[in-house]
Amino acid sequence: MPGGLARMLIKVRGCITGEGDIMLGRYAGIVAAACAAGAAVLLVRGLSAQEQGKEKPLRVAPDVDLERYTGKWFEIARLPNEFQDECASDVSAVYALRSDGRIDVTNRCLEPDGSVKEAKGVARRVDGQPPSILEVRFAPGWLSFLPNVWGDYQIIQLDPEYRHVLVGSPDRKYLWILARTPQLDESVYQSLLDAANAQGFDTSTMMRTKHTEKGDCPLFSVGPASGPVESMT
Repeated sequence: MPGGLARMLIKVRGCITGEGDIMLGRYAGIVAAACAAGAAVLLVRGLSAQEQGKEKPLRVAPDVDLERYTGKWFEIARLPNEFQDECASDVSAVYALRSDGRIDVTNRCLEPDGSVKEAKGVARRVDGQPPSILEVRFAPGWLSFLPNVWGDYQIIQLDPEYRHVLVGSPDRKYLWILARTPQLDESVYQSLLDAANAQGFDTSTMMRTKHTEKGDCPLFSVGPASGPVESMT
């Protein structure tokens, strides 16, 4: 995890009000004493996982022209994730390169009732890493100094013509197949799944994304949104 070093981020339910993140370091004993027995079990399991080392790094695309990478991408498929639970169809992403080298990100999808869900964020390169290894933030800018608001966005496999791409995270929890068009040849799709499986992803629950004519309307074109938009937070 970003900025992990000797500390861990463990989800503990019931130990604090609602659901939150507790940073554990050399004060793990104090936190464990304050939490319920169930939380203590989580701590032990978490520490055991840490002892086994970090997740195996992904083999990523050796080089990416980020300017060429920008523009609109359609989601072809994804591993289920809580951030997109309400997305019923027409998932797309628009990337725009900024003068400071970062990338503006606009994700959109249609909810079951036809309303548009939108999330705006920013992506940045990781120091000392190839341009295929990025981090993305959707939290407010004033929180950007916190390392854990940045999520991994790693370009695993990219078509030489930039027509389709396989994107994932090194913990193997997040995976997307994107393309420049709403449909992707089945043989290409299967080859991307094979590439993901070869790197340790479990693609058995991969969700195919539905695209409709409404997804091709100006609302989903490159540029600012118009019409009814619900912020994706």
